Parts: sequence; C-alpha cells; structure tokens
Amino acid sequence: MRGYLRADPHDDPLIERMIDAAKRRADRYVQRDEEYFENENGEVEIPPDIELWVYKTVGRMYERRASGLSQQQIAGAENIFWEAEDMQELWPYRNLSRPPLGAEEEEE
Repeated sequence: MRGYLRADPHDDPLIERMIDAAKRRADRYVQRDEEYFENENGEVEIPPDIELWVYKTVGRMYERRASGLSQQQIAGAENIFWEAEDMQELWPYRNLSRPPLGAEEEEE
C-alpha cells in the first residue's frame, strides 16, 4: 500500500489505521457475513472490486489527511465531490435484506 500511496515508511502506522477504517466502512455498507465471500474451498475471497475500493478510499484519506478536503477542482473540468462516489463500487455487494446498522438501537 505504501508504494500505491507514494508514502514514507514513517506513515506506516497511519496507513494501517486507514486500511482498517476503510475495511470497516466497507463491511458496514455491504452488510455481508464472511461466509458470503467464501470460495469452494471455504476460504474467504474478497472480490477485486472491494479490494480496489479499499485502496482508493485509503488513497483519498491519505491525500486529504491534513486538509479535510471533500472535493477537488481539476483544471478544465468541474468539481469532483468524492462523497457522491464513495460507495458506488460497493453497491453490487450490498445486502438490502438486512436493516441498516444501528437501526436496532434506534427502535429500542
């Protein structure tokens, strides 16, 4: 991941925390148990789409770590708002039959 981010070794602890946070965010959004991603040998096999989403999310977190940016202006183009596309790649894996996380606490 460090090479992907072009980061210095001293940022490794920060990058590990960002990876964990991105994985948790994907888990909360997709709402699938590990068994859903098991292959025929019983090993958990995360789809490449989700792995790439984690890389891109960590990349955005790392890039915005000090500035708190939520959008980017590219010369000759419109503003890009990252939040609008943040979950787009996880949508095909989302379990819509489960209530949103946290909904149980709100009902009580």
